[in-house]
Parts: sequence; structure tokens; C-alpha cells
Amino acid sequence: MSKILCIEDNSDLRADLVEEIAEAGYDVLEACDGQEGLEMILEHKPDLVISDITMPRKNGWQLVADLRENHPEFDGLPVVYLTALSDEKDMSKGLDQGACGYFTKPIDYDQLLDKLEELL
Repeated sequence: MSKILCIEDNSDLRADLVEEIAEAGYDVLEACDGQEGLEMILEHKPDLVISDITMPRKNGWQLVADLRENHPEFDGLPVVYLTALSDEKDMSKGLDQGACGYFTKPIDYDQLLDKLEELL
């Protein structure tokens, strides 16, 4: 069973994400911000990460940059952004940074689950 880490600072949305992804048959971990997310990645080695961008302590951009620059063992770890940032510049930045997907809120769970299946 693939392990997915959901990093989202909105607890209600995070709970919904975890529930939807778990119901689809994945093992789901959760973190409330980018710093906790990084710690969870290093400890639990998930198969894929879904991350918000705008979060306290360490935002999604910083999380992925830190991961790519300081933890080369996770170079191949797929990251999918799930964010309220819908500007085309933000989407381009996320994909240029190495994200495998970029979804804007509110989320279409069917599309997200299709992307997870494709990446895993």
C-alpha cells in the first residue's frame, strides 16, 4: 500500500483530504505545516507528498526547496501542490520547482485521486 503525506494547515481540509485518500486505499500521514511535513518525510519516507503552499513556519515552496537541496535521497519523491494560489505564475513556479502536479482549491477529489494513481 502506497504511503501519502498530506501537508495542510487548515485542519478541516486536511481531515477531508486524509479521509478521501484513505478511502481510496492509501496509507495516509498528515502534517500541519511545512516544517512538520519535512520531519515526517525524513522519518516516514512517504511515496508521495501533497502539500499546500501558504503555511506557517515553512511554506510549500521552502519545503520543496529544502528537500531538493538538502536531502538528495528524496530527489525522486513526487510532490503535488494543493493551494489557493491560482495565478499562472505560481503554477509555473511550482512545476519548475519539480512538482508533479498543481491543484487549486476547492479541490476536485476525482482529479486528485486520478493524479495520485498516475504518479504511483
